[in-house]
Amino acid sequence: MDCLPDDELQRWLRKDAPFGDLTSRGLALGTAMGRLRFLARGAVRVAAIEEAARLFVLCGCQADVVLASGSDAEAASGVASEAARIVGALREQGLVQPLACTRKTWPGGRALAARAVWAGGAVMHRLGLSETLLVFPEHRVFIAAAD
Repeated sequence: MDCLPDDELQRWLRKDAPFGDLTSRGLALGTAMGRLRFLARGAVRVAAIEEAARLFVLCGCQADVVLASGSDAEAASGVASEAARIVGALREQGLVQPLACTRKTWPGGRALAARAVWAGGAVMHRLGLSETLLVFPEHRVFIAAAD
């Protein structure tokens, strides 16, 4: 399957992080090396993996594609379904606070992911890398390595 052109993928990157990744910059991660694996949580049909791999390459990383688009993969969570499940569990406990979901989406898919979050009864938090800090355990690994 053909990959979208680099100019479109670059547009996605500019839209996602117009001023860079604030968390990586704020934690001074610099050029620290890391490894990332994408795994599905349930059965899925792989789509747009070529674009995902090319995005990493455009950012200076190496990408190894294990399954091509159109392949079936075992073990994915539907965003709306999972949001609704969690919101339901909160309401069963008498909690009324909103469930805030982060922007964990594919480039170009933020609008659809946000719609799925809202359809599940949750709210969006942090729609881009340039607006807030959000530190994960994966970031802390690099901080510990710098000590």
